[in-house]
Amino acid sequence: MHGTTYLRGVPLSVCLAISLGLASPAHAIPPFARRYEVTCSACHQGHYPRLNAYGRQFRDNGYQLPDGAEQPARSRRSVEPGLPDEGLSIFKEIPLSLRGQVFTTAEVQPSAPEEPLLSNSLFSYITGGGSVAEDVSYFFTWTPF
Repeated sequence: MHGTTYLRGVPLSVCLAISLGLASPAHAIPPFARRYEVTCSACHQGHYPRLNAYGRQFRDNGYQLPDGAEQPARSRRSVEPGLPDEGLSIFKEIPLSLRGQVFTTAEVQPSAPEEPLLSNSLFSYITGGGSVAEDVSYFFTWTPF
């Protein structure tokens, strides 16, 4: 019985290791980069979450461009009907990110023979941010479990 419990966790661990090995790092949500058609490095230096001077100014301005620059950016965001990008346009307008992580812990010497050697846990969170109107912005992180 102890051996079958151990063997059930092996395929899961192998799949997890392969998934983690193939995954590329994603440390931020790109809604502002999509919205204003700039790269993430326009506001971030090095890596997320470190902001450069322009990024600090953008944050302090309520995640909006300086006066007069917001309207031209909004007009560039239209997607022509019938184009392949039409179905993806919602993601330019709804700035949400879902991130999840799965952890597997292996116990070297189980305290009891009937306890499994491997235990799995899931961690996820949803992050979002944007501006609702002029002078009204938001940014949140929610951890459901």
